[in-house]
Amino acid sequence: MAQVDVRTVDATGAGRVLTIGADAALGAGRVEDEAAQPAGATWFAQHAERVGPPSSGGSGPAKRSKKMTSSITTAATAPSAFRLDVEGGPVSVKVAHADGVIRQVTPNFRVVAARAAARGGRSMTRHPDHRCCERFRSGRGRPRAGGSHQDQNGLMIPTLPFGRTGHESTRVIFGAAALGAVTQEEADRTLELVASHGVNHLDVARSYGEAELRLAPFLATHRDAYFLATKTEDRTADGAYAEINQSLERLGTDHVDLLQLHNLVDETQWRAAYSSAGALKGALRALDEGLVKAIGVTGHGVTVARQHLRSLMEYDFASVLLPYNYPMSHNQRYLAEFEELLAVCADRQVAVQTIKSITKAAWPQGADGDAGDRFAATWYEPLRDPHAIDTAVGWVLGREGIFLNTVGDIHLLPLALDAAEGAAGRPTDEQMSELEAAFDMAPLFL
Repeated sequence: MAQVDVRTVDATGAGRVLTIGADAALGAGRVEDEAAQPAGATWFAQHAERVGPPSSGGSGPAKRSKKMTSSITTAATAPSAFRLDVEGGPVSVKVAHADGVIRQVTPNFRVVAARAAARGGRSMTRHPDHRCCERFRSGRGRPRAGGSHQDQNGLMIPTLPFGRTGHESTRVIFGAAALGAVTQEEADRTLELVASHGVNHLDVARSYGEAELRLAPFLATHRDAYFLATKTEDRTADGAYAEINQSLERLGTDHVDLLQLHNLVDETQWRAAYSSAGALKGALRALDEGLVKAIGVTGHGVTVARQHLRSLMEYDFASVLLPYNYPMSHNQRYLAEFEELLAVCADRQVAVQTIKSITKAAWPQGADGDAGDRFAATWYEPLRDPHAIDTAVGWVLGREGIFLNTVGDIHLLPLALDAAEGAAGRPTDEQMSELEAAFDMAPLFL
């Protein structure tokens, strides 16, 4: 019986390996590291298989997949095995904690999905979230499917030229803001996960807490394999130049591939940055000295696309970064300016990065007064249902020619990466409307 190892990491950071049958009528799993399994924790191994082929001629939709879930609940002494009954062999297997957050999976998981794709199956890796609307969970959301880019481990996130920099970046960029307030051990595990998904572009900022320091040990041995971007929020030439040098020291490198003027939207700050003694001058000095290889600009809010268009008249930036998600698309002015910006960037070979892909809404009023009310490290409330994240990420990546910067929370990151690997076409307007209604999604910026 073929075996596949799936590594999971729970909220306590404890790790274990579950070995699950991949191509047999009966799958069995066993806990390799029983001591690390916390008492009372429930883990689910979920299997999904296609229950029928496409309609005659191969042009119709596939029949719905059915899912079966087996679980083990640990007691004071962890069990040595669990069983997963399947019919015809699993298409995909994932292990998730009972709280609905899938913590981590090794690249070996993608071997199963690749086998499924080769057999014409669909990879469906869901964990039920009882807060989710039953109608949305019933199968009307976007199905997961294997992508066309593969490595030796299976599915891989597609790549795209990062503007005119000469770098072929994965369409998903790791947003290292997620590392701003985590331990080094957590950061190391997270970067191992990022590497396992083939992501080759890291985005950080001097203002992201300890994130640059957390990246340094990884970069010490992997620097040449990654496109590295950071940001400065100082608006003066001297201040921006000083921050760039501080970032290099914190990152443990002699250069970054991209330096971005961060959150340049406010009109007063915008004018200051482009003044004769502004941040752009400091960035250009760093460019001349080889400390940075290219310069970009970022921003938030509903006026950012218009401001980026103005910025591109001040300097020929290599990249821009701005929010993009389905709720924001209801703002017709923002959407029109976003598309205008993309047209200009396509013509000038400027990379377009997007953020806030899995935003649900602003945190409920009063939640900011008690950290216990927040389940994620993000400053907005994100989606956390795996199916919902699949759909939201699929919608963003369904817009050709743009990059998606990942969520700023290490526990939601695995879901976003899996969603990107499984993206196969943009969800329909009906699917997005159902998602929006099921999770009470609302624009973050007004």
